Amino acid sequence: MEFDNTHFNDEKDLLIEKLIALGIYKQESLHLFELTVSELEEVYAKAACDKQC
Repeated sequence: MEFDNTHFNDEKDLLIEKLIALGIYKQESLHLFELTVSELEEVYAKAACDKQC
């Protein structure tokens, strides 16, 4: 039985699109596609808070 990671890829792509819309293309020296979903969620939460606060 294989693990279906389609959901995670869709979630990752969505987060990357949202971050790009906010003008974020890299986190430190890493491109967004190199980050995990959890790392992307952290970056997005911080960016969204910075934009609203």
